[in-house]
Amino acid sequence: MAENLLALSKLIAAAAATLDQKFKEQQSQFPDLNLDTELTTIQTTLLKDEQVEEATAIAVAAAAQLIATVRLPEHNVTDISQKFFISAALGAASAFNLPEIIRETGAEKGCRTEEIANKSGLEPQIVARILRALATHHVFREVTPNVFANNRISHLLDTGKASDILFSNPEEKYINGAHGVSALMEIHTDEAFKATAYLTEALKLSVKDKVYRTPLSLSFNTSLDLFQWYELPDNKLRQQRFSIAMNNTMKNAGTETVLAGFEWSQLPKDSTVVDVGARLGHISLELLQNFPHLKAVVQDRHSVLDDARKYWIKHYPEAVENKRVMFQGNDFFKGQPVKDAAVFLIRYILHDWSDRDARTILQQLRTAATKATKLVVIDTLVPFACQSSPDMFGDTMSSDKQGPYPLLSNYGLAGNFPHLMDIQMMTVLDGQERTATHMESLLGSAGWGVERIISPSRAGLVKTIVARPLLPN
Repeated sequence: MAENLLALSKLIAAAAATLDQKFKEQQSQFPDLNLDTELTTIQTTLLKDEQVEEATAIAVAAAAQLIATVRLPEHNVTDISQKFFISAALGAASAFNLPEIIRETGAEKGCRTEEIANKSGLEPQIVARILRALATHHVFREVTPNVFANNRISHLLDTGKASDILFSNPEEKYINGAHGVSALMEIHTDEAFKATAYLTEALKLSVKDKVYRTPLSLSFNTSLDLFQWYELPDNKLRQQRFSIAMNNTMKNAGTETVLAGFEWSQLPKDSTVVDVGARLGHISLELLQNFPHLKAVVQDRHSVLDDARKYWIKHYPEAVENKRVMFQGNDFFKGQPVKDAAVFLIRYILHDWSDRDARTILQQLRTAATKATKLVVIDTLVPFACQSSPDMFGDTMSSDKQGPYPLLSNYGLAGNFPHLMDIQMMTVLDGQERTATHMESLLGSAGWGVERIISPSRAGLVKTIVARPLLPN
């Protein structure tokens, strides 16, 4: 009997029918994989619709589980073990500006490998081999033999800039409107990719020496952590790329995790929100735009505050002029200077650090907190790959929707982002993504009690965690 296969195929069919119906209702076409154009406003809105997100997650999870089920185990293991070859090809395609060259030269009809080679400096056969491997994974498409075009996926890697400028001035790729998706992908296929090759060695050394050296430190032969390493003169391009990628990630993630995750409107007038490790302060800026009765303190290393101030002057000069925002250099390991904060907002910070270091950060905030201060943590929480009871997290925790039979409870491939991020944090930093129970335990050990965990959307793996100071016994 193949009951699981039939159940998976029914899930895929039902999900496809839902997507078809939702797009027909709006008289819109589902985005064509072969097109390299921007999505229409209607398509973008529909793809973020709750029912469409759910159907998409089920379709992806069921299709991946169907493949894993029907293939021979050795084929599955071999395929997984060789995925890094595709990562390498993707990084090379972006580094040599192949999406831009194809857009300039070939458009929809495609571009011959000789033309791509002429502009990129690569050999035509190398170009064909790289692009064909990627096209087989639905990144780019081979229109006719040795003729390649962009598609809906490779289009995201196109910065929209002239390839000759990118070759003559590589810095241009990461400034003046650079596309963050390309920057993020290049981080994954450069420093993260190279570091990950040393993961096993790092783990073996940690067992032997009882000290964890990150794979990044081994691969690049440095004693610096990632952020210190980025500040080296030789890493100027990498640091620019990282800033573009992080800013784009924050924008794409949306602000609903912050805006809808706490009762900001109920805070008294002139309440201070301290944006801890804020970088440019993108989130606190939008927070003040939506809740003009609040004030913000943008905290980060002194080296990024000038850029943060310029960002606010450009996007929200009134807040700077009216002194509703203050820029403050601070080392969050050594103390918290603001003693009257209504809210400490800490977004995408804790996952950069080990439990030991994260606890120090949280303890410094707890020491500076008043009885009424709230802690709002925005971070990814890792779902379990097994069925879990909603009450296992206690009354303070919200339970996520779990995948329908016979899917994994965390939706498998459709929900693998936090698991990949967790390994990446282990690789480039001594950090980690955490489960809900792990996060609650960490916060409790630093003097914070979790009140609730909020999921702004069904598909959202980034959570808003609201905590209060635990009173001394």
